[in-house]
Amino acid sequence: MYDNDYMKYDASVHRYELTEKAIFDNLGENLDLALQSGSKSAFLKRISSVVYNYVYAGSQSPDYIEYIMAKDDDLHDMIFEMLLRQAEYMLVNGAVDAFSGVNVAKQQAMPVYMLRGSAQISTVTEELANRILPRYGHSLRYSGSLPHVCPNAYRRGY
Repeated sequence: MYDNDYMKYDASVHRYELTEKAIFDNLGENLDLALQSGSKSAFLKRISSVVYNYVYAGSQSPDYIEYIMAKDDDLHDMIFEMLLRQAEYMLVNGAVDAFSGVNVAKQQAMPVYMLRGSAQISTVTEELANRILPRYGHSLRYSGSLPHVCPNAYRRGY
């Protein structure tokens, strides 16, 4: 696990999160001014959640991917960049993942998948996520089975 001024590891959910300083120093955005409502902490957690859920979505072995993302020091820069680009995307476009799917003007529900589509993830984040597993001999969308983390080691020490 790796913490610095820009990124911290949340062991309760086993994922990295950006810090406010990372967003201010790298994107020039003050979250106190950029967020109209809601907490900064919740926003930072949502960024992380969107990125990690995307990374895990195509895998049959999310435990393995969680493990390598937590333990492989060489992935820190890539994880930071994915989180930062997702933060930028969400600040510019809004939290697309939180849209309700209700068309208030027509008083009808819209299929959420049509509303969100693949628009909830930044294209840069998507491209970076697809580089995680090739170093291990697989792509993120690898349809075969990846190794699993031994139950005795899963979520221990990370």
